Amino acid sequence: EGPASNIRIKEANKEKNQAHIVLGFLGTSLANQDRYPLEVLNAILSGQGGRLFMELRDRQSLAYSVSSFSREGLDKGSVGVYIGTSPDKVNKAIEGIKKELAQVTVEPVSSEELERAKKYLVGTYEIGLQSNSSQASDISFNERYALGHDFYQKYVQEIHQVTAEDILRIAQKYILLNRYTMAIVRPKP
Repeated sequence: EGPASNIRIKEANKEKNQAHIVLGFLGTSLANQDRYPLEVLNAILSGQGGRLFMELRDRQSLAYSVSSFSREGLDKGSVGVYIGTSPDKVNKAIEGIKKELAQVTVEPVSSEELERAKKYLVGTYEIGLQSNSSQASDISFNERYALGHDFYQKYVQEIHQVTAEDILRIAQKYILLNRYTMAIVRPKP
């Protein structure tokens, strides 16, 4: 299935104290080259030093928790943002997410952000391969999903080759602010 042809919003009320929002887009597959710039973009947006955390949590105090995600599968996965916020800040939180996402579709990321994200991804990946069992698991997974037993070498090379222009192109391709799905869970009144 292709990306949403419009904006779809689903709301629910649950026994929660916070509001939870997920705004998502159709992503890519494990075998698609777009996955590498998407992973780097995700690393730039997420984490404690990421754009979403710095802007929405630190500067605007809109989030208890905020993160982005990029999930690839055999078929197309998803790309998006999660935020946990105060019920009275839902609209401002949504506006803040959209503003940060719009920015990455019009302005290249800085070289500092790009290098920090690449180092983070490669370092995390390599740390995850330190044990023999994790190496065996990685090789098995990569063979099973037709990525090749030597994918660990390719992954690192591909991440290092991602440019700011790649990220801008990928953001424009996947972050479609006129075509997304959003779920909002609010506390019961």
